[in-house]
Parts: sequence; structure tokens; C-alpha cells
Amino acid sequence: MRRGPSGATLFGSAALLGLAGGWLLARRHDRIHAGALFAEPTWKRFAALGWLERNADEASLPLLRDYIAWEQTPTLLVRARKLAKELEAAIA
Repeated sequence: MRRGPSGATLFGSAALLGLAGGWLLARRHDRIHAGALFAEPTWKRFAALGWLERNADEASLPLLRDYIAWEQTPTLLVRARKLAKELEAAIA
């Protein structure tokens, strides 16, 4: 008599597939909204900052400074200032 995979194995496989799928969708979402730094919806600006955190270079710093002067949402402003400091430190 042959036995199939256990419930724990199936659950673990499904969990890993779910995590991998979620990660891929999040990356795609950020890539789509990479240019939305000055977009009206807050979630698009949040996604654009996430993209900048992974892909920023020294040419991004003037854009980031303009964004900091423009942004009014406190949470995004704190995140953008932190990113600008990290980028300035990396350039120096």
C-alpha cells in the first residue's frame, strides 16, 4: 500500500508557494509604481519609495530632496529623510 505526502508536507509546500508568490507580486507592484513618487495616492508614493530604497543612486538624490520638500504625509516624509541620509552617507 502506497502512502501520499503528509499533511505537514503539503502545508509547508503551500506556505512556501504562497510566500514566493506574494514576494513576486510585491516586487512587480513596486516596479510598476517606481515612477509614482509624486502621485496623488499615498500607496503609490509608498511603493515608489520602496523601489528607490533598492535602486537609488547618486542621481536620485536631487529628486529625493524635491520629494522631501513636497511630501506632507509624516510617515512617508520620515522614510524619505532616512533614505536621503543613507544615500548621502553612501555617496560621501
